[in-house]
Order: sequence, then structure tokens, then C-alpha cells
Amino acid sequence: AARRQGGLRRLHRAARRAARGHGRGASHAPAAGRVAEVVAQVVGSPANDPLRAQVALEYETWKRLVHPGLLPAEDLVDGPGWFMLVCPRPQGIRSLREWLASGPLLPARFRMANALCAIMAYIHQNGLLHNTLHPDHIAVKENDSPIIGRLPLFALGHPFGGAAYRSPEHIRDEPQIQRTDVYMLGMILYELLVGVHPFAAESEDMMVTLQIQGSPESPRLRWPEIPSELEYFLLKLLALSPSDRY
Repeated sequence: AARRQGGLRRLHRAARRAARGHGRGASHAPAAGRVAEVVAQVVGSPANDPLRAQVALEYETWKRLVHPGLLPAEDLVDGPGWFMLVCPRPQGIRSLREWLASGPLLPARFRMANALCAIMAYIHQNGLLHNTLHPDHIAVKENDSPIIGRLPLFALGHPFGGAAYRSPEHIRDEPQIQRTDVYMLGMILYELLVGVHPFAAESEDMMVTLQIQGSPESPRLRWPEIPSELEYFLLKLLALSPSDRY
């Protein structure tokens, strides 16, 4: 009970730091008089789980990253049989899905795609792997610039949830590398620019089958005038083998 209360106290401290925009500048702080929101993710993990040390190392590295398009974890709470990641949830944001539903024109969608690529490039240049990237980790600020978080900032918007954005490596339980992120980013960019999920299917099982045995739908079927270079770019991001991706 004492350990659990200690974890809750640290969660409260993380919320207070989020309210002050601690470590991320005033842009993520709520307006005066408004209550800060935080997102918390609890992961079951025994005390001797190697995952704990890996997450702790990644957390310390993420804390040192400074990029206007990143929202790193605010705190790591260690408990008996579990650990919890906490991050602030900025005020005045909307989900990438909500932004797309507002009908942005193609130039705005290209700017969004370029910004997402730049953020992920910064993460990889610092030797990190996101590994759980999907649209519910992406928020759009009032100036239409994106923020990528480590935790889901919104309710899962796809019928299959985060499973709709897994890579073949996740599906096959193979080691995940930076090119795993490239694949997941490719699915988001495809949906952002073409308007549909690259492996649209009626069931999760069918989607998985398409990912590991088939190929993404040709963007040209939905967008006949797509530039050949862009079509090649999207399909290379979604290559089945990591060695065939960028």
C-alpha cells in the first residue's frame, strides 16, 4: 500500500510539473486557472523483468530530447509488479484524425507529412526507437503543427485500435529496429496523403494477412494523378522486408 501511495504521489507531482510546462517550455502549459491533464500508461512487469531497465534507459534519453514536435514522458513511476509512464496532455490540441476530418487541402497535408518525417528523423538521429507510433500518439496544435507523444493522447480511433498500425516485425514477434518505425510512419503518411489505410480490411485477421502476405493497395487506385516519385516513396516505406525500406 505504501508503494502504491508513493506512485500516486509521483503521479500528482508529474501533473503539477505538467501544469507549469516543466521541461517543455510554456507552449505545453495550460492557461491560468485551467487544470492540467496528464496521460498515464501502466505496464505490468515483474521486478526482474529486463524491460524495466530498457524502459528506464529510454526514458532518461527521451527526457534529454528538445524538439517542438515531441512530447516525451514526464515521469516514470516504478511500482511492485508494474511501472507507469506519465506525460502531460497539452491544452488546445486535436487529434490527427480530427484534423483530417476538417478537410485540409493537399498542401497542408504535405506540410503535415514533412513535419512528421522531421520529428521521426530527430528521434532516430538520437539513437531512439518509438516502436508504437500510430495516429493516436499524434496531436495537432492550433497552428496546425504536430506533436508526437510516447503515449496515446486520444481514444483509439481505428476499429482495430493500435493493432492497425503494427509492422510485420510486430506481427511476427521479430526484433524491432528503426526501420520498424519507418513502416509505421509509412502507414500514417499513406493515410494522410491518400485518404485510406494502406491495408484496409473488414477484420483484423484479414488486415494482418494483407500485411505479411500481400502488398498495400496502389495509391494510384485512389489518386490517379499521384506523382510517380511520391507513389514510389510511400510503397518503399511499406516494404515487407525492413532491408527494402528507407
